[in-house]
Amino acid sequence: MGAKQRPKKPIEMDLFALGSQINKTNDFLRSLTYAQYLSELVKRESHLEITAPPDSDVVWFRYVFDDVDEQDLAGVNCIILYELWAMENKMMFDDKVRGKYTLKACELNKLSVFSDLDILVEQVTSIGDVLVREYL
Repeated sequence: MGAKQRPKKPIEMDLFALGSQINKTNDFLRSLTYAQYLSELVKRESHLEITAPPDSDVVWFRYVFDDVDEQDLAGVNCIILYELWAMENKMMFDDKVRGKYTLKACELNKLSVFSDLDILVEQVTSIGDVLVREYL
């Protein structure tokens, strides 16, 4: 018996797979760009610090203030997170890095503009400044 010849896939199938792979690559590269941009913004702010090296789609950072102990900083950052959630910010979470409570910006590839990150940094610093000055 002769081997059956398999029908050829339409060229559209190959183009669709290629397009899908290109989109995944572009999303990954966009995530890296956003993570790098957010990291640079955080480094410029005197009351923010990077707590771990940025990943492809995640940046760990926290609000800090001179002469505020670690336990109070954890509380301030926790309240910042709750305030961000109240403002419908769905990309912020929390984590512990080297035993320190920290904010975690995730899913950066879903952003459409860099100004979203500018706004995030402004929100974090503004909320943190109010908390420290009013309550500590």
